[in-house]
Amino acid sequence: MPWRTGALVALLCAVLLTGGYAAATSNADFGAYNRGWDGTSDLRQVASDAGATPTVVRDTDEYAGVPANDTVAVVLSPDQPYTDAEQRALRQFVADGGTLVVAGDRDGEANALLAALGARTRLDGRALRDPRHYERGPALPRLTNVTEGPWTTGVETLVFNYGTALAPAGGRVLATSSPDAYLDANTNGTLDASDPVGRHPVVATESVQAGRVVVVADASLFVNAMLERGDNRRFATALFDHHRHALLDYSHTAALPLAVSALYALRDSALGQLAVALAALAVVAAWPYRRRVSDALARSAPTETDTPPRLDAEAIDAYLAREHPDWDAERRARVVQGVITRRRESPRDD
Repeated sequence: MPWRTGALVALLCAVLLTGGYAAATSNADFGAYNRGWDGTSDLRQVASDAGATPTVVRDTDEYAGVPANDTVAVVLSPDQPYTDAEQRALRQFVADGGTLVVAGDRDGEANALLAALGARTRLDGRALRDPRHYERGPALPRLTNVTEGPWTTGVETLVFNYGTALAPAGGRVLATSSPDAYLDANTNGTLDASDPVGRHPVVATESVQAGRVVVVADASLFVNAMLERGDNRRFATALFDHHRHALLDYSHTAALPLAVSALYALRDSALGQLAVALAALAVVAAWPYRRRVSDALARSAPTETDTPPRLDAEAIDAYLAREHPDWDAERRARVVQGVITRRRESPRDD
């Protein structure tokens, strides 16, 4: 019936839309296609609004495909070690004049990457807390000591979210905590006698060969929800500003969604592109014959008139006797006769 066909089409569309959305998005922390509060899908738009062309990087070989001195690359919370070849690719990018922003967490591979680049700045690793200057709690400290410069244009306040501090080792400090902040060594959420209190560096930059490395002590500053706190969005914009290209490097962190990974794989595979092209040609060639195929399927499908063999009078009488033991033989006979008569008058009804 038409309403059944419509309902089936609606259900199919809903399934396809839901599956397509799930395949094209991600729920991984810091994921470029994660639209949740802890994703970084908005970061691509920030880069674009600043005039840079954003590219999601899944392989460090892609660094060689852009002009380094006109590109800023952002590495967010790397949690997988870099191979020697991958380290060389990033070192070459910086040596050629590229700007590399490394935003790490209290653990992970950020310090190992900084060492491989030849940078001297390191992440401390202890949790930064401020009992007086914060949003929602001491673990979200407000950082108002910001040095004016090209990397901090329009930035007066940064807000961290369970971040750490830096050991800049000679680099230029761009932002520090308030003098009331402390590093919570045992993460007990309480200021202990051994916890260092004071202004702790949280953003720093240093020159490495012909390029520059910017280190941020909290990768979550760039997630969707945190971009709206303080001047975090302005800070991200300042990092992308005056660059034509922005590489968002997720090669060592959150996995890409299935659909995006498939698209990248197709882009890199000549055989895959050929297979898709042949499939598209086959669909186009078969399109004029779609009605014939539909009619053939319709003929082979069971119809409402395909009914099982009908019971004879004796079988109907046995059925009535079984279902209505209180009926006498005469009453059953009248019912059987009625069924037989109705069959003769309406062959399609049963």
